[in-house]
Amino acid sequence: MILLQRRSSRKRGRRIRGELVEGFGHLRAAGTHAAAGAKEKIAPGINNALTAVGLRKRRRSRWPWIAAAVAVATAAGVTSAVLWRRNSAAADTTAVPGTERTSAESEEYTVTSIRDREPELAGVAGR
Repeated sequence: MILLQRRSSRKRGRRIRGELVEGFGHLRAAGTHAAAGAKEKIAPGINNALTAVGLRKRRRSRWPWIAAAVAVATAAGVTSAVLWRRNSAAADTTAVPGTERTSAESEEYTVTSIRDREPELAGVAGR
């Protein structure tokens, strides 16, 4: 019988310990919820008081800076595209008179840039 009583006391101790652990868990959860609720109610007032006293600065809005950065980047992109288009159009329309080739000559030459035709152009300019 004595042996059985020890087993039951161990079981009883385990049960008590389990209940206490569970109770502490519930108390901890209740404390956490109470603290969160208090923070939600008290925090705006504390923030306003700290801002009024000068211990905390108000956050600036970031949207004006973002909008300005996007506008500047767009303007730079448009400007570079316009300049690139003008330069490429000017290079295409810069033709030297008297240097036109016939179809047979154009088949003979595969590269027709002005830089490759400098010796020819020098002869035309000297006429």
